[in-house]
Amino acid sequence: MSHWDGRSRGNILGYKIFIFLLKYVHIRIAYFVLQFVVFYFLIFSNKKFIFHFYRKILKYSALKTEFAIYKNYLALGKTIIDKVAVLAGFSHKFTYDFEGEDYLQQISDAGRGGIFIGAHSGNYEIAGFLLKRIKRPVHVIMFDGERANIKEIIENVTGGKRFNVIYVQPNDISHIYQIKEALSKGDLIAIHGDRFIEESKSFECEFFGMKAKFPLGPYYMAAQFNVPVSFVSTMKETDTHYHFYATPPIMIEGTTKKETIKSIEKTAQLYATELEKMIRKYPLQWFNYHDFWQINQ
Repeated sequence: MSHWDGRSRGNILGYKIFIFLLKYVHIRIAYFVLQFVVFYFLIFSNKKFIFHFYRKILKYSALKTEFAIYKNYLALGKTIIDKVAVLAGFSHKFTYDFEGEDYLQQISDAGRGGIFIGAHSGNYEIAGFLLKRIKRPVHVIMFDGERANIKEIIENVTGGKRFNVIYVQPNDISHIYQIKEALSKGDLIAIHGDRFIEESKSFECEFFGMKAKFPLGPYYMAAQFNVPVSFVSTMKETDTHYHFYATPPIMIEGTTKKETIKSIEKTAQLYATELEKMIRKYPLQWFNYHDFWQINQ
């Protein structure tokens, strides 16, 4: 799978412009400005793997594939703007539906901690914000790829009021201890489940009729701390409306190491199946621009 350094594209001026438009004008104006940015990336970005997804996996026609790529880039840009809006205190500009929230409340009420596994689809950051509805601290795992001064701008606008974040730093394992501490308190962890680094444990799952590798780290954590997992998604349905989904909790079971590993792999496959279901429902909102099916191998 191709390398990703976790950095969010964009510069300080761009963030300031979008925050100004969100605060003093309207989010649709920010979306309008976004279209010009999308055309730039449509021309100059590497579309090889996203093209493969629409053309070869979903079997779109060549013309439909090109339109899908454009709409995918546009959807990604809108979710980034929405992320800035929420972090900057403008969550009231959006409405939400909740499906399966009671499952997450069950996990929270049990008081033993839990892991919510999402994907690079829909809007992960807004999912983290919505999880604040659960009456227990939620810690969102993020790669600390944004430039410090950009984060400072957003934090200045928000007054420092953000959901809890555990940043993953390159060549640093301090996040492991933070996750351990959070779970030991009965807190909740939100993490991606559709991307991994080469050195981490992975498992080949059936995904869109082909084999693809998925990380096993979240499930190993769940097994180690004996906490349930739930698969979550927050998908954009209109410019100002999101739909939140959560699945029933799953426990990683096994009395022996072999049984536990088998249970971990089974749960990873359940996640892959659920992710495929969600992507088929929202095919323009899976933001994967990497060699997911390792077509270059």
